[in-house]
Order: sequence, then C-alpha cells, then structure tokens
Amino acid sequence: MGTRRSVVGLGVAISGAAAFLTFSPGPAARAQAPPTTTTTTAAFPPTVFAVGDIMHCSAPEGGELTGQLMERLLNETPNSIGITLGDNSNDDGSEQSYGCLDRSAWGRLVSRVYPTPGNHDYGTDRDLPYYYLYFPNAGPARRGYYAYDFGAWRIYALNSDLILPELRQAQLDWLERDLRGHYNGKCILAYFHRPPFSSGSFASPKWSLPMYRKLYKYGADLIATGHEHFFSSLPPLNPNGVVDRSYGIPALIAGTGGAVFFDRPQRMRYPNDGEIVLARTLGVVKITLKSRSYDWAFVPVYPMATPPSGSGQCHDNPPGYVG
Repeated sequence: MGTRRSVVGLGVAISGAAAFLTFSPGPAARAQAPPTTTTTTAAFPPTVFAVGDIMHCSAPEGGELTGQLMERLLNETPNSIGITLGDNSNDDGSEQSYGCLDRSAWGRLVSRVYPTPGNHDYGTDRDLPYYYLYFPNAGPARRGYYAYDFGAWRIYALNSDLILPELRQAQLDWLERDLRGHYNGKCILAYFHRPPFSSGSFASPKWSLPMYRKLYKYGADLIATGHEHFFSSLPPLNPNGVVDRSYGIPALIAGTGGAVFFDRPQRMRYPNDGEIVLARTLGVVKITLKSRSYDWAFVPVYPMATPPSGSGQCHDNPPGYVG
C-alpha cells in the first residue's frame, strides 16, 4: 500500500468538501489549508455520519459492511460529511493493519472522512503512527486535533490518546482558546475516541475528562465517541458524571464500525434518565445539525424495526464554572 501523503508540511487537499466547511488546524500550521466552500445548501441541513472501532484484519467483514453503508449515506445525503471515532485500525495501527482498512470500502472514503485516532491506532508507534500518513484530514502530525465550521456549528476533532503530558496540555490550551472565540455564536459538537462516562467497561475519564471539562465550561452541546464496541446514548452529564439537564453534555457512543462486539452492560448507570444501549449491531450514527438543535439516529447495517433516535437543543454555558 502506497503512502497517502507526506507528513512533512501536512499539505491537504479536500475534494467534495461540504458547504460552509472551514478549518482551524491547531498549533501546527499546514502548508496548504483546505479550501473554504461558499455554496449555499439551505434545503439540505448539515449532516454528520459517525462511527468508530472499525477494522480487524482477522475478521474484516464488519468493517467492509460499515464502509459500504458510510459510502452510500454520504453519496445519498447532500451537504454531509463522515467522521471516525478512533480505532480506525482495531489491531495495532501499523501500515500492514491499515492495509486491511484500505482494501475495504473504507479505502474509497479516505479523503472524505474527518478522523480521530484511538488507542489501537497508536499500537505500533506511540509518536507518529501510520494513521497520520494514511488519512489526508488527520490534523497536525503528532497532535491530531483540529476544528472546523459546518453550518451553524463549530466541530472539534480531539485526540484522547496523546501520551506526553506537554502534548495533552497543548491540546487543552488550544481547545480553550478556540472555544473562547466561538462558543457565543455557534452550537458545538466534539468527537474523540475515549468516552469519559459509560455503562460499559471502557470509560476513560483519565484520558478524556480534562477535555470534557473545557467543553462543559463553554457550553458544548453534544459529544460523540467510540471505544465501547456497542452503541449508546447518554443523558446530558456534568464533569462529575451527574445528570445536568441545563448545562450537561449528551453523548453518543458508536464503536459499531466492525470490531469485535461487546455485550450489553449488565448494569446501566443512567437507567432512569433515558440511557440507551444497543449491543452486537453494526451501524453508523446520523447527526443532523440545525441552527439551534440537532437530531440523531442510529443507522444499522441490517434494518431493524425501530432503531434508536433522539434530538437535543443547543444551550448556554454554565455561569461561573471554572474548568
């Protein structure tokens, strides 16, 4: 498999970029910023399709199916983009492992998705994994976080798997600066790999809670993560994991991209607050972004009678919170 791009300079060319898409690439300047499009598509609301935990080389069938589904949805839905929620390679993140992803339907989508890395993507190289060579839109090398505008929304692709403390702190500093400049006029969606809260076994507050505190401070409206190999929708939570209907951030967990399934958790953390868990099902999440609200729906590979769906409103930031 040939190298997708040179990491040096991080020149990026995006074809078919969604309307209103603009980038803020974080602390490492790119040699060439992605183009800003100005085409008006008011009849078609901005739509995001999201999934993570995609490819196992030993069992590539699930990843192939979700890649086909993602491709169909992007082709059928005007003004849409695809995002990945980490563990694009659910093996060791090596070039060989990415070969399995590239030979699947996902190989046709490499320039059409806006990815985030996961722990398995860093499995072979903790400094500069092949992830950065493979995806044209991976963000600054060794950092992997960036932001862009999509309709009325500011979207943050964050890296929950940075190892070095100085890189984690640099991400937090950049995130706070960017949030400060955008939270007043836009709704906010953030996505990364490790969920801070979950009813499963892989909640990772040590890795993701510092980012979550910044997002909560500036009134983020929705997060999407992977890491748990099932689908889940969590109620709006504050950084203590307590339901907060005024300022909390709802979460969608969609590790349903093809990696080995996890069973449904035996005990739910928020059973009386609208928590949803759908296990052992392949699919992606559709998020429709409106001016001050959003709708979401789980789109399964194999049709089901009533797939999970929901909606939410954009909200203000909590007064006086210091995160």
